[in-house]
Amino acid sequence: MSRNRLIIIFVLLAVLMAVLIAVISLVSRATREYQANLPTVTPSVTPIPEMVSLHCLGGQIYLNDPEIQRILREEYRLDVTVEAMGSFQMVAPATDYSGVDCVWTGSIAAYEALGVNHPGVEVAHETVFITFLMNFTWDNYLQPAIEAGIVKQQGNAYVMDMEPVIRGMLEEKTWAELGIPEIPSYVNMRFSAPESSGGGLSSLALMGAYLTPRQEDAPARPMRDADMEELLPQLAHIWEVTGQQSDSSPENFDEFRTKGWPWVISSESLFLGYLKSLSPEQQQQVTDHIIGVYPEYTMSTDHVLVCISQPCLKLLNAFRDDVRLQQIGWDNYGMRLGVGGVGATPGDTDIPWILPNPQFIPDPKQSVMDAVQAAIQQ
Repeated sequence: MSRNRLIIIFVLLAVLMAVLIAVISLVSRATREYQANLPTVTPSVTPIPEMVSLHCLGGQIYLNDPEIQRILREEYRLDVTVEAMGSFQMVAPATDYSGVDCVWTGSIAAYEALGVNHPGVEVAHETVFITFLMNFTWDNYLQPAIEAGIVKQQGNAYVMDMEPVIRGMLEEKTWAELGIPEIPSYVNMRFSAPESSGGGLSSLALMGAYLTPRQEDAPARPMRDADMEELLPQLAHIWEVTGQQSDSSPENFDEFRTKGWPWVISSESLFLGYLKSLSPEQQQQVTDHIIGVYPEYTMSTDHVLVCISQPCLKLLNAFRDDVRLQQIGWDNYGMRLGVGGVGATPGDTDIPWILPNPQFIPDPKQSVMDAVQAAIQQ
């Protein structure tokens, strides 16, 4: 009996095992058939956008910066090449924009000339950076200018009484006649060529502001159309006695520091950009010898990025929206911002004579700037 029971149990287990194997086989077969009928899923791969090549006239100070280049290439897929030239050269009627995507002018006057000389070419524009005109001299000339009453110290900054200097140029006086015999030459505040450089035209307009007819001790004011008959011959004479001029503002500052001109009209940003390109030891040597002096009333120069192709809009949006690009302009080149919100004082610098809010006057109207340019090109 016991043996029969074992046989029955064994048979039942064998049957159960066979049923289980059959069920597993059926389930596996059904699973295979189900999976075979499923659509094939291909993993999605986000394609890397193609690199977009842009060619820009001007803007070399920023667009050639290695970190700006890296950000534009890696994160915006923009490969930007730059052709350096003066602001008015890049907007001249004869300038050919074939293969050009953007124009980066160094002044509002140059931007407005673009619209006159090349109507309809603009796609969009933005004033990305601004900077202020500033005079520069050498440490051995600063104290004599202070003793002569031409320069005054205001806290850590220095401010020049521009009118006697400009009239000294107009009347072809020597520096000795202004009380500075340490400079053995005629009075000359070097500036870049106003016929090609936006900064140069702004410098001449600044000089004109101090020659405008106004009450005694009244502050300088922008030139007006009504002033042109009196002022144009004077400005043309100043331009003549200045001598050979550099075509662009960066070249003008470079010639000041390499040739040792006593005084030059340049900008905060060109000095700070040059300084940041040096080693700490070289920076100390420069700040020991080159001194910035604000005009009593200075003028700003606006750096306007103008797109003349649709692909350039990506570059314009990057400078308008990317705080990192703005911060580089701020920290490395002392550019105050025309857009964004990084601040109003040139950033990562301990130069004591940089003012957060220098006194300044607005640009003259475009009709005045056009008249000045016409007068010096006659």
